[in-house]
Amino acid sequence: MRCTRIYGFIARQEDETGTRLVWETGQWGEPQGFQASVDIARADLELTDMVSERGWIHRTDLMVALQRRMRGLPAVEGTCFCGYPVDADWDHSSCRAGMEIA
Repeated sequence: MRCTRIYGFIARQEDETGTRLVWETGQWGEPQGFQASVDIARADLELTDMVSERGWIHRTDLMVALQRRMRGLPAVEGTCFCGYPVDADWDHSSCRAGMEIA
């Protein structure tokens, strides 16, 4: 239930989040060196392209993790609810969805 509320809140903020991301990356300051300038310009262009697509926020790592948790799966594929990778040498029988990780 908590993941659903968080997911909904973030999804409703898609436009504002995209605007803020683009604005904040413009505040990086002057890069040092030619390659840094090229890299930052490329990153700015990729970010602007990404946030201009409707529904971009649903493809972010956080939203994908929330979608998995809402379906009753661990947040990251290949890991357990405890956060550790699924491994044959580790007993995950006491792990469950919603467990608190310290």
